Amino acid sequence: MKNTNHDLVTSIRLASLWKKRFGEEVDQDFMYIIAVDIVLHLDDFQEDGVWFTSLDYKNAQPDPLREFAENLVAEINTNNMEDITRFCNVYVDLDFQ
Repeated sequence: MKNTNHDLVTSIRLASLWKKRFGEEVDQDFMYIIAVDIVLHLDDFQEDGVWFTSLDYKNAQPDPLREFAENLVAEINTNNMEDITRFCNVYVDLDFQ
């Protein structure tokens, strides 16, 4: 895949928007430009999905838990490790020690 001048301008614009919205720099080595015409959203592989146009996809809000997810996981892992281990051993049969 070759990079075009349009891709470079787009990645600079997206990095600027990211910094404005989230207040942090984005590592452009981890950015990929994807042209999306239509998106299929599946909650469960055994259920019907919902199709979204590229405009719907573009206007969608980011994950509202994005800023809190790391702390939530750390808190659950720290304060509930015994429960997590029990759940894995009983319901998932992973036999964690």
